[in-house]
Amino acid sequence: MGKEKKKQLDDKLLNESDFKQKNDEQTETFNNDLDKINFAELPLESELEE
Repeated sequence: MGKEKKKQLDDKLLNESDFKQKNDEQTETFNNDLDKINFAELPLESELEE
């Protein structure tokens, strides 16, 4: 395999790995934020319509 082709594959793998790590961090942040929301304190839909 040509060196250039191998470098392209290596770069692609690096990018995918970096993307996965960022995605995992975003998911963790989202889940943490979700945990902070107390759904019992949110108004019910019927209360909003009044």
